[in-house]
Amino acid sequence: MGGPRSASLPAFLTIVWHLGEDEDADRIADVLDGDPAPGLREEALLAASTALDDGEEPNPRLLAAVRAVALDESLDARVRGSAIHALGDLDIPEVEDLLVRLTEADDLQIQVGAAGQLTTPKRLRAHRELLQRLVASWPEDAGPFSGHVRSAIEGFHSTS
Repeated sequence: MGGPRSASLPAFLTIVWHLGEDEDADRIADVLDGDPAPGLREEALLAASTALDDGEEPNPRLLAAVRAVALDESLDARVRGSAIHALGDLDIPEVEDLLVRLTEADDLQIQVGAAGQLTTPKRLRAHRELLQRLVASWPEDAGPFSGHVRSAIEGFHSTS
C-alpha cells in the first residue's frame, strides 16, 4: 500500500489491516516502536498481522516490534494478546519458541492466548503435553479461549 504520509495514521492502519502488504511493515513498526496513543497500538497490531502474512519472509523489524509488545509485561494483557494473535499464523521457529515461552507467563490471559496459538495441528502435535499440563493448571473460568484449547486437546488423538 505504502499510503501517503499525509493520510491520518488511524485511517492508514485500518486500510493496512484489510489490504496491507509487506511494504507497509516499516511504517507499522514505527507506530509499535513509538509511544502510540491509546487504541493506536492495537490498530497497528491488526495491521501487522496482515503485513506479516503478506511477504514470503516476515519483515524482521516488524516481527521484532510485535514480539516486543507480546513480551512487554507493562502493557495490558489485551494488547499483548493482540500481539500474540498477530504472530499466530507465522510458521517460523522464532514465533513458536515465543509462544511456548509465553505459556509460562504469570498472567493467565497471556498463557491462554499463547496456548491458543499452539493448537494448530502441527504445533499441537509438538506441544500436546505442555498444553495438557497448562489446561490442568487453569481454573474452569480461565476465559473463553481456554475452552478452545481444551477442545483442541480433547479432539486431538494422534500422538505421531
